[in-house]
Amino acid sequence: YIIAAKQETSGFEIVADRDELAVIAGIVKDMGLTRIGFEDEISVSYYHRMQAAFAGLDLFPQTQFVEGLRMIKDEAEIAAIRKACSISDQAFRDALDFIKPGKTEIEIANFLDFRMRELGASGLSFDTILA
Repeated sequence: YIIAAKQETSGFEIVADRDELAVIAGIVKDMGLTRIGFEDEISVSYYHRMQAAFAGLDLFPQTQFVEGLRMIKDEAEIAAIRKACSISDQAFRDALDFIKPGKTEIEIANFLDFRMRELGASGLSFDTILA
């Protein structure tokens, strides 16, 4: 994952550490923050780990904070969604010509995967399911 993160991003420092809270605590300290918000649906054990890592800081729960951020799309994200829809639409249209009696589900799924990549998809969000 570290290699992929370094290859697929720029402008970020990739930090590999087994204790993510220790890394975050260091960043928080460097930034001089005194309050940290967190998703309110974490486990009790993780909350206790947070209390230990961020001792002396004010921890406050946030309800659906990440979900709220996900709802708001900027122009770049909208453009990426449009491109993804265009790629998948074209791949499915092409698959209609590819599908013939005797083709297996795996052959059709492989065709769709390959065609989407040919059309510019950088990857698939999940395995293609064909039934």
